[in-house]
Amino acid sequence: MKKKILFLLYYLLFLFAVFPQNDFSNIVKKFDNEKYIYPFLLNVLKSQNKDTIHNYSDVYKDFSVSDMDGDRIINWESIFTMDEIKVYYSSSQNQKRIIIGKDHVFIIDDLEIKNNKIIFSGSEYTDFNKQTDSICPINWNPVREFNNFIFIFVFEGDYLNIYFNQEDSKHLFYSFCKVSDETYKQVENLITTNKCDLSKVTWSRHADGSCDYDGSKKAVTVQTAKATPSTNVVPNKTMLVSENLKLRSAEATTSEVITVMSAGTKVKILELGKAENIDGISSNWVKVEVQSGAKDRDGRTIRAGTVGWCYGGYLK
Repeated sequence: MKKKILFLLYYLLFLFAVFPQNDFSNIVKKFDNEKYIYPFLLNVLKSQNKDTIHNYSDVYKDFSVSDMDGDRIINWESIFTMDEIKVYYSSSQNQKRIIIGKDHVFIIDDLEIKNNKIIFSGSEYTDFNKQTDSICPINWNPVREFNNFIFIFVFEGDYLNIYFNQEDSKHLFYSFCKVSDETYKQVENLITTNKCDLSKVTWSRHADGSCDYDGSKKAVTVQTAKATPSTNVVPNKTMLVSENLKLRSAEATTSEVITVMSAGTKVKILELGKAENIDGISSNWVKVEVQSGAKDRDGRTIRAGTVGWCYGGYLK
């Protein structure tokens, strides 16, 4: 009898050790039950004008009939998507998968849960977007060469920051924010009818309880930071990007990425933002205007006059 009990215990331990399905199942349920959208959509919602989406996504701004079908008139709203993260198990392929961005599938080999983090590791990436006409509002070019990848999901209040291989600002892959069902509905209403009811919206919050949309973030904090300029960045100064650097819609690593400027890109500083220490470098966020001759990290031209925010610690 004792031998049978011991055998059963060893067997159960073996199952839990080799097949930690409960963790993955709980993660699947989490993303099934919670809605994560692109953070810039809250800016669009706050404006109550659906066309402000063109300030944040070049895909929708540059969308034309010829992109899809020259014989039909298709509005950008018809290709609009906002819920772009999914974790699931493919029984037919016997694979654990993550979709981050439309049609980009990552095969997961292992996972680890640490407090507010989920660490996914894998070795296979499939870009179905190359086989279809689907359009994603994020620049996904960096994922073309993914092999033996690690994704670090860091939950910060209602926000989810996804890092690739290393958890620092330079390796921030993208950010999402969790919203209520009603907030999600109001975004959909705005895009389809250009009408919404902000009284029904619950704005996403950071881990410290602050919010970017309801005035609960203390203005004095921002003002104090702006009063502490870095020695390397001053308004009206023209500087060079020292390494590939993300140009963002706002002075935060959770904001929308407009483009990624290649090393050597010339920018003019328009405004100093908040002071921050990133990767051991103390500097300010700066609002900049891209100068002529600029290229992104893939060699494509960045339109002269493009304005956005970047971290001044990577300017010289």
